[in-house]
Amino acid sequence: MNSISMSCKLPTSERETRSLDGGVLMRSVGISGTYRHEFGHAVEDQLFTKEEKDGVSRLWKKLEDDNNKSGGFGSDSMKKQGGRVVSEYAIKNSMELVAEMFCEMAKGKTYPDTFCPEVQAPIKRILFGGK
Repeated sequence: MNSISMSCKLPTSERETRSLDGGVLMRSVGISGTYRHEFGHAVEDQLFTKEEKDGVSRLWKKLEDDNNKSGGFGSDSMKKQGGRVVSEYAIKNSMELVAEMFCEMAKGKTYPDTFCPEVQAPIKRILFGGK
């Protein structure tokens, strides 16, 4: 009988590694978090309307413009809205921002209403119903 040995162990629970200032540098979300994140990509692709996708694109363009002016990605737009409330990975690109926010919101996290409403509104519509 042949057996297959897995040399890779995926974390099964969430753990955070924090920076000296208390910000989250890295979050290990385990298997369920990985599924939620990847499902977030499918949700954006399949369930966001064209208008919602366009809104996310406009938001991302504004964040990129702020980055070019300030020298730190999202340091103006995101930090003015309550500090670093998303993971570092979320600011890689607009798709990762949506997937990371979906992952957290599906788990019950809430964000200030003024934080990335172009991303929050469609996620809330999909997760909780509404317009």
